[in-house]
Amino acid sequence: MSTHFNLSHFGWDNLIVPSNLQHLCAFLPTWKQLKALRAPTHLNSQHPAVIFPHAVFQNDPADSRPFLPAFEKGPIHSGIGTYAHIYRGTRSVFKPSPASASTPAPRFERTQPFAPICIKEVPLQVAADEDDSAYEEECKAILYEAFLHALLMKFLATQGLETAVPHLYEITATTVTQNPPTDPADFEAIWMTMELIEGETLQTHLSHVFELGQHAKNDRILLDILFQLTHILHLLQSALRFNHRDLKINNLFIRRHAAAEGWSRRVPAGDGTHIWECVRDLVLIDFGFSCIACGTGFENPRATLVGAGSYYGAEHDCMKVGRDLAHFLYSLHAAFPLQSYLSPSLFALLHNAVRAYRDGAEIDMWRGFAEDGTPLPIDATLPVAVPFNNGIYAFLRDGDTDVPGCAPAALAATLAAWAVSAGLL
Repeated sequence: MSTHFNLSHFGWDNLIVPSNLQHLCAFLPTWKQLKALRAPTHLNSQHPAVIFPHAVFQNDPADSRPFLPAFEKGPIHSGIGTYAHIYRGTRSVFKPSPASASTPAPRFERTQPFAPICIKEVPLQVAADEDDSAYEEECKAILYEAFLHALLMKFLATQGLETAVPHLYEITATTVTQNPPTDPADFEAIWMTMELIEGETLQTHLSHVFELGQHAKNDRILLDILFQLTHILHLLQSALRFNHRDLKINNLFIRRHAAAEGWSRRVPAGDGTHIWECVRDLVLIDFGFSCIACGTGFENPRATLVGAGSYYGAEHDCMKVGRDLAHFLYSLHAAFPLQSYLSPSLFALLHNAVRAYRDGAEIDMWRGFAEDGTPLPIDATLPVAVPFNNGIYAFLRDGDTDVPGCAPAALAATLAAWAVSAGLL
């Protein structure tokens, strides 16, 4: 693996991060590095409203030349929420023409056609009674999400997992006025431009392929997801001290590939004695709650070093090795009551894995939680379904809560042993 990750081409000039994340906080992007977007420019009848940034970007990864990205903002792609607006759009790249590259004001020309992208537009949401420092904190929360996404993309590419997160292009911002910003309050929204993935969320995919009572088929589908997920999360936790913290089934995507693409992925199952031939291209999306932990050398290695969003604060641990898979399995069971879809033995394995421990007490997560994270009362029988609400976030956020059976390496080993016994490995 390279000794550094060059993040300059995302819009953060001269930002080169050591791959061991040493002194990571010295490399965090700030609002001052954001490249503001101009008002739409009329190019021609085919592209009447193209948006350029005010400043040039460094080092296109394709050929190391400076470049200007250009965007067209299209319609809403997946609805509007309180946190982000997702739009369809297109993107192209302009570079200095060879004849003018060395002049003080080189002439830029388009070097690639406009292609579909996704624009994640995150408005700065600051209450009227907050002071100007709130704008800087809001910028940080959004920029750190983009920074973490960029790090994941760079790292996973070194592991042959280029498609496991969306390809991120540039980070830019719209402003309240068209003047170059001089203060965080001058920003209106931050844009993260990334690839437009062809496919569907895991929840939608499973609604098409899971069949009630078809245990053998469903078991194999879920193994395909879990062997990939345990492998990816183990890598991210080991190398980047990363937790997603919002790994529900709608934050996983199944990328669609044409047969001619020849896509393939092989991941270790368990300790690597066995290899799983993947059928689906699993993609992790939405890093708005994610974090990187402090790691060794700190008083609390699990503490948050860099965190996105505002739901989790500095007082909340980042590195909880079982959190992400526990969150995922809980959301999966809430959407598809697994006793109706899986073989009894695989259901029992997963049910055992999601047993949490807090202050020495065992908590069966699949009995559900109230909104405040309090485990629901234990009845004689397991509920058919569990509620997916804020309770799962509050429960797993608690510093005394751990789910050791959902540590990626532990769950992968348990699944591999089961799959061997079932003749699936």
